[in-house]
Amino acid sequence: MDDTESSSVHFEVDKGHFAEVIGINPESNAWQETCERLNLSSAQRIFFALERSLDLHTHIFKPGEIIAREGQEVDDAHIIMNGYVTVSQKSGKEFSVGSGGVFGLAEGVMDLHHAYTVTAEGMVTTSVISMAKVHRELPKIHKGLQGIERCTMMRILSGAGVSRETTK
Repeated sequence: MDDTESSSVHFEVDKGHFAEVIGINPESNAWQETCERLNLSSAQRIFFALERSLDLHTHIFKPGEIIAREGQEVDDAHIIMNGYVTVSQKSGKEFSVGSGGVFGLAEGVMDLHHAYTVTAEGMVTTSVISMAKVHRELPKIHKGLQGIERCTMMRILSGAGVSRETTK
């Protein structure tokens, strides 16, 4: 497929077992046992744990509302909890992302601008990650982990065709 064509849903976490894990503390043995019994993927485990995080706040977007605009500064990153968004670039690249999709985090961590415009396809609920808080907390982690985090973010961005030159 060439970069100007749209594609179907690029990413979505299966929320089929949501009711079975919603009341369990993600830091408990019961959580681990339930996840193993249900054979949950790492993406599902992370999604279910983040959904209940008290460190994140929730935002609801209306159909057609622009959540992030290509080229703008990243103040917040978003985890899609419900609904779908269209992710597009001025180059014509476009795809749809559902529950569990994350946008703005890699760019925000790397002090870049949004690489994509993200638009709500219908009602969309996101958990919001404050980049100001991320930037306060990152210097507190081990320097080796900081290096791993930066390499990982650059790999994510380069895989998406994003570089410092294209976003700042």
